Amino acid sequence: MRKEIFTLEHFTTSLTQIFTESLLVIILSLLTLLASSAQCPLACDKDVQVSLDENCKAAITPDIMLEDMGTGCPYDVVVYNINNLPLPDDTVRAAQMGQTLKVAVFLNGNQCWGTILVEDKYPPRIDCPDPITVYCNETNYSIPAPLVSDNCGGAVYQKLISDVVTEFDCNENFAGLRTITYYYEDVKGNKSDTCAQLVYFRKIDSAAIVWPLDIIYGCSKLDTVPSPKSAGYPTVNGQPIYPKWSICKIAVTYEDQVIPICAHSFKVLRKWTYVDWCLPSGRNIFTHFQVIKVIDDEAPDVLCPSDVTFSTDAWSCTGTTVIAPPHIVQECSDNVKIEVGYKPYLSPTPPVFEGSSIAGVVKLSNGFYSISGLPLGFTWVIFRITDDCGNHRDCPVRVFIEDKVAPVTVCDQKTIVSLSIDTLTKVEAFTFDDRSHDNCGIARFEAKRMDDGVPCLPQYKNGHLWSEYVYFCCEDYGKTLMVNLRVWDQAGNSNTCMVQVEVQDKLPPILKAPACVTISCEYDYTNYDDFGKVVKDISMRQPIKINDKYASYCNPNLDGYVYDGCEVTIKVTNTPNLLCGQGTITRKFEATDANGNTATDYQIITVKDFTPGNVKVTFPADITFSTTCLTKEELTPDRTGKPRIDSADRCNNMMTTNDDVTYVAQQDACVKIIRSWTVIDWCIYDPHNPKTEGIWKGIQVIKLINLTPPDFTERCLDRSFDVIGPGCQGQVNFIYNAKDDCTDSANLKWYHIVDINNDGTVDPLFTGPGNNLSGIYPVGVHKVTISVSDACSNENRCSFLMTVRDAKKPTPYCLSSITTTVMPSTESIAIWAKDYNLNSEDNCTPKNKLKYYFLVNQVFVDSMLLIVLISERIL
Repeated sequence: MRKEIFTLEHFTTSLTQIFTESLLVIILSLLTLLASSAQCPLACDKDVQVSLDENCKAAITPDIMLEDMGTGCPYDVVVYNINNLPLPDDTVRAAQMGQTLKVAVFLNGNQCWGTILVEDKYPPRIDCPDPITVYCNETNYSIPAPLVSDNCGGAVYQKLISDVVTEFDCNENFAGLRTITYYYEDVKGNKSDTCAQLVYFRKIDSAAIVWPLDIIYGCSKLDTVPSPKSAGYPTVNGQPIYPKWSICKIAVTYEDQVIPICAHSFKVLRKWTYVDWCLPSGRNIFTHFQVIKVIDDEAPDVLCPSDVTFSTDAWSCTGTTVIAPPHIVQECSDNVKIEVGYKPYLSPTPPVFEGSSIAGVVKLSNGFYSISGLPLGFTWVIFRITDDCGNHRDCPVRVFIEDKVAPVTVCDQKTIVSLSIDTLTKVEAFTFDDRSHDNCGIARFEAKRMDDGVPCLPQYKNGHLWSEYVYFCCEDYGKTLMVNLRVWDQAGNSNTCMVQVEVQDKLPPILKAPACVTISCEYDYTNYDDFGKVVKDISMRQPIKINDKYASYCNPNLDGYVYDGCEVTIKVTNTPNLLCGQGTITRKFEATDANGNTATDYQIITVKDFTPGNVKVTFPADITFSTTCLTKEELTPDRTGKPRIDSADRCNNMMTTNDDVTYVAQQDACVKIIRSWTVIDWCIYDPHNPKTEGIWKGIQVIKLINLTPPDFTERCLDRSFDVIGPGCQGQVNFIYNAKDDCTDSANLKWYHIVDINNDGTVDPLFTGPGNNLSGIYPVGVHKVTISVSDACSNENRCSFLMTVRDAKKPTPYCLSSITTTVMPSTESIAIWAKDYNLNSEDNCTPKNKLKYYFLVNQVFVDSMLLIVLISERIL
């Protein structure tokens, strides 16, 4: 930015003489500043391109940004990022690459600014690799990578220029040369120097050839002459020279001679021939022999039968097995020989075939083998499989003979079981047997009920769970039940048969009732369970506890119990024998078993009055209703209160009655009720003894007060009624209504006064009680006054004018036409409507008071003027 130049003359013309000494100091300082500004120009270039160096950074100096730069000037450079915040220093780096940034140059409080575009123009650095040498038959060699780096550490990409292979003649030291030309480029498009990678192809020397080794194959691997792909190629430096040899100027071939040995076994004599076309004839052919054998020296590969299990024969304790031969999985021979024998099972280690027994071995038509007479348990069966080359394999199989023949069961036809006193009767299973037998011997007996033992306790149901015992209970009494007997042999085979069992029971239950109890009248004895129960398990008896301070018990104070061999039903009958809550309650306990055997015992509960004369009666207080409107029927004891009876119990028989006397429109109340209460304890009171106790009397006064008059339901307004006769009068229908907060509408008192024509005189004909003002009224304006009062004499009045209007129209009788004479002088005539009247009449208006009109253009007029143009005969 350029500044104006100031001189001493400018200052001296504007300063006064009185500040000379001070002004000289200021002038000298300003002159120094102006001189400095003239030597240090400050003008920034607007747009500057800045390239990052080999270290991916660039320092922004004043001379980059200024158009002209003074020497020794204290410039200060500040670079701002894209968010207009200053960078830590004046150097831009890879983070600012591609960004346009603001740069400010400061000098003595002044500044200028411009922008810079940060770019990367520095190409990648490359160090080309040295040439390499490989054999001419090699194809999978690696090309060394050059050392490449970018100044900003970004990605670089190889760009291939050419890849050329040159084949040399035989007189050259190498078979050929491959030249690969390329360069690298970074993400900004900067290109490195070009590299030419040289790959020399070495000639093959016969001494470097590695010939394939002799090899032996099993016949399971091959059944034809193997190719070099599996038997091996000649190689140089690990790379094959057959069937391709690239630019090596050689040729490789082979031929085979096959020698048979035995079935699917043979030898191959493979002759390899190598020719070098660059050597003189006679010295350029080399041979090598490779021996390849395909031999069957392994036993047949077979899948042995799995271990098998067979049952004993029906009438002996030995078994016969039928077993499939081993499955030949893989075998070179077309035919194999199978031999079968068996040995006793002495250990888990499979035995060899030698020494096997072949007695009872029969080959079946389907190829399976049958072996009979095998003992119970395991037996080794050994198969020997031999091929055409004499190789053999033994295939041992474990045969397990088990007894799967069920016993022959024989049951008793019918068995009688008598129940014991215990809960259940237990019968052993063998009781139901009748000489059952088995081929290998019987081991044990067990049985179960066919009905799952449903009537008995759950823990004794045996259902599908067979047992050595069968249980019978009281519910079985008198029934013939089916029992299933199962017989087991030593091998775990079983068979069943069924037995009919008749169950008998003659024993009654043993019963003991709960202890006797004495209680007071205060106790609520209606829950009889409080007085104990009868339990079926004597260990479950509990002491009887009554929440009554007067309670006492007989010893032992315990629940009762019942015991029976079977399930019992307890029936309790409670019989009170009480008078005024005192006396006894007899509890009869009956225990009945399933067979109808019954036992009976009794518990006595004694009820006594330990607190006679304890009753206290409090009568309800007088009450006045002034804010709530109630009818006499609503003033029940539930609303006004009842006598409170305290300390009465079951030894008291309390009765409460009341008698009401009602007074209406009293001085102190609208309604007054004198309610007389009587409370009697019939357990004490004797109506024939005037001095008896047990009776209480009291008086309650109930008042009903109301000050709100009735409210008319219609507004107190003047009214009009239209009538149509007969005569100058008509029927008017009008009933006035009101409502009251206490008195029902039907019980309100009404009175109405009518002053016909409102002349100050009451007309008795239209005056009287009631709210119905309907009647025949003359046409006119009448004054009506109506009053209504409730049961408490609260009154409301209403006065209004009742207008009765004649609604019947006059009856017209008129002439159909009239004759008149037109005045010649005016050529007109006036015609009046009344001229047409013949004998019209009305029910209220006299004939001489009737008015007559024409309706002309929707307007009523009493006359019309007719103009006649006589000469033109126009009306």
